[in-house]
Amino acid sequence: MPRSRPKEVKAPALYTRRQTLQGFACGGKLELGGTFLEKLELFLDICKSWSFYLLVTTMVKSFASSLEPPQVLQRMKDFVDAEEVDPSTRTMFRGTRPIIGRFDTGTFRLHRRPLLPWGVGLFSPGRWFKPSISGTIRKQNDGSELFLEGGASLIIKVAWVLMILAVAAVGGAIIVFNYPVTISFDPANSGAYILRGLAIMTGVLGILLLLPLLGWLMTRKDLEFIAGELQRHLGLKELPLR
Repeated sequence: MPRSRPKEVKAPALYTRRQTLQGFACGGKLELGGTFLEKLELFLDICKSWSFYLLVTTMVKSFASSLEPPQVLQRMKDFVDAEEVDPSTRTMFRGTRPIIGRFDTGTFRLHRRPLLPWGVGLFSPGRWFKPSISGTIRKQNDGSELFLEGGASLIIKVAWVLMILAVAAVGGAIIVFNYPVTISFDPANSGAYILRGLAIMTGVLGILLLLPLLGWLMTRKDLEFIAGELQRHLGLKELPLR
């Protein structure tokens, strides 16, 4: 009787895709192995993961409420002022409540009332990078579920990054293309012109990088304040993200 050939057992991979994504979500190091298609598939999975989503969204939370969706919106309007622009007021918005909101059927958008007068606030990084919370209310069997997404406007973030890249590109091009002119007509000062150009470009880029940091410092507690007020007034119970 011929001996049966033993079955080949493949060694387990170092990380499965699920384990890799879980490690990435916890701040671990990515291990990219396998073929190009496997790497591409893993990259697309990462782009769909919460960790990648949080790069552009500062806060993501989910809450449960025993109220029906219309009741949630109605109760919310008791402690949130409607977003009505009025330049005659100090903050440009009518009312005095600390939270201002815009409501629609099943959705809402909330932001904190500015602390500075609107004439001064227009020139404040806290106004440019002001975060807001966008919420969606879904009906459930035992009430409602509120899904909150908070952060500064993605348009502002993208525009600011493009501005930084444009300043770096234009400044670098001016320095590079100006060098042949200065070395030909003023060789003694050509080095000083380059250093001066680099100093100016570095200063402008430093200011552009500092302004978002100042905006974050001025508004870093806004999202938690709004979420806390919602939880306190509506009696919400926080749910794990799924």
